[in-house]
Amino acid sequence: FWHDDEYYKGKKNGGSRTPKQLAEIYFNTVGGNASFLLNVPPDTRGLISDREIKTLNEFSAKIKDTFKENMPFELMIVDKDGTEFIPGADGFLLQDNEIGAMLRPSGKFRTIVIEEDIRYSQRVESFEIYVDNIRKVKGTTIGSGKIINFPKGIDADEILFVVTQSRGNPIIRSIKLYR
Repeated sequence: FWHDDEYYKGKKNGGSRTPKQLAEIYFNTVGGNASFLLNVPPDTRGLISDREIKTLNEFSAKIKDTFKENMPFELMIVDKDGTEFIPGADGFLLQDNEIGAMLRPSGKFRTIVIEEDIRYSQRVESFEIYVDNIRKVKGTTIGSGKIINFPKGIDADEILFVVTQSRGNPIIRSIKLYR
C-alpha cells in the first residue's frame, strides 16, 4: 500500500506514494467509514528512511490543514412538514417524521464530516446533501465517519442533510464543517 504500483512491478521509477496520493486515499477510506493502514516499511537498517519521514510529515500537514478551522453554523432538525427545531447538544435522533438537518453556515466551507453514534449501531443506508437547494452529494453509509470534500470550497446560505434510507431511526452524533 505504501508504495505505488510501479514499485511492485520492479520498475526504476517506482517508489513511495506522494503526500497528495496518500491524502486522496485517506479521504476515500477514512472518509468512507473505513480504517486507514499505512504499512510504512523499514529500510535495510530496520528504520523508517528520511525520505519516508518527509512524505509522512507532508501527508500529515495536508490532513491537519483540512481540519484546522472548524466552522460555526446554526443547526436545525427538519421534519417532513418543513418545521424546524433545535437538536440537543449531544447529537440527535431522527424520528419517523424527520428527514434531516438544516445547516446555516457563516461563509465558505470545504469539508463536511458526519458521524453516526455507532454505540447504537450504524443505521444510515443512504443520504443526500443539498447546498442552496441543489443536490451536491448522494451517499451511502455514514457509520463512524463520512468525510465529504469540496476542494474549491462552497459558499452557501443553507445546507440540507437528508437521510433517504435507514435501518431504524438514525442517531447522528455530529455534523461538522471546515473552512
